[in-house]
This record gives sequence, structure tokens and C-alpha cells, in this order.
Amino acid sequence: MDFVRLVVALVMVGCGGSGAAEPCPTMLQDGDACGFDGRCWRDDTFSGCLSGWCRCEAGRVDCEPLAPQTGDVCGDEPISSCSYEGVPGCDTPPTAEFCACREDGSWRCTCACYGGSSTCSACPVGLTLPEIEGLRCATAGATCAYPSGSCRCVDPGTGDPSSFACDPTVTAGRSLEDPPE
Repeated sequence: MDFVRLVVALVMVGCGGSGAAEPCPTMLQDGDACGFDGRCWRDDTFSGCLSGWCRCEAGRVDCEPLAPQTGDVCGDEPISSCSYEGVPGCDTPPTAEFCACREDGSWRCTCACYGGSSTCSACPVGLTLPEIEGLRCATAGATCAYPSGSCRCVDPGTGDPSSFACDPTVTAGRSLEDPPE
């Protein structure tokens, strides 16, 4: 069986006509020959926010990346968060970014980090504590106060990048070293 027929056979198996979030075959690329109905979800393993739905249109695969931006409506995609890969060092566009589908049904994108660098300000804004928790940060020791608690940029001491650790019991205006009342 030649390569094109193999790809078409895999596509027909992996992307049935149900319209469900079936995963696309790993080899599936824009422009490949196809003969399936419906759609399938293709994960972008390099930059997750560029994952998206693929369809068979006029005998060719047509994939549209999700590429969420702040304020975009969350749809029927099978992911609720993703990241954009950035240039190492975060000094040159494109910079890293993290996006999450919020409870109000819209995407919120914010800073993220690459390696030991960060596109985050010292204290990320517009995110909830659970969204900040675990984000990498560049200023170890910095404490960020929010109305719902505080987050601190913590150096793990293992050579890995620093990341935010959040505590909802520590209220705005207090540091993590202060005991709760």
C-alpha cells in the first residue's frame, strides 16, 4: 500500500463522522489527501495553543489552529488550557504565553515562562490564584498580594526555574511570612 493510501486509511479510522473529539492520526498534516467525514482534533505538541480541528474539504485536510486570545469565546475544543511556545529568553517575539478557559466561557491569556526566563511581570494580573499557581517566574522571593490571597515566586533550589506558590489564606497586604490571624 502506498503512503497516500495509508494516510487516507488512517484518517478514515481516526476521524470518523461522529464529530466527536477524535484524535487525528499523528501523521496528519494540512493539505494531505483525505476522504473522511466530520473532524478530528490535532494536538500541536510544540505549541499547544496551535492545536485545532481538522476537516476534510475537497479531498484535502484543512486544519485550523485554535490560537486563543484574551476574550475569545471557549468553544467545543477538548482542552481548557494551553500555552504558546516562545523564543528562549522571552526577549524576542513571539514570547511564551499561557491561556485558560475561564468560568465565564472566555479565554484569558497571560504571561508564561521559558526555561529560567519569564514574560511575567513580578505579579501577574487578571488571573485567579489557581491559574497563577505553578506558573514560572523570574524574581525569586517576590511576594504578590491579591484580594483572594498571595503568591510567592519560589526558587526550588534544584536548578529548575522558579515558580509561583499561592496561598489563599494569606490576604492582600500581608506577606507569606506573616502568620494568618
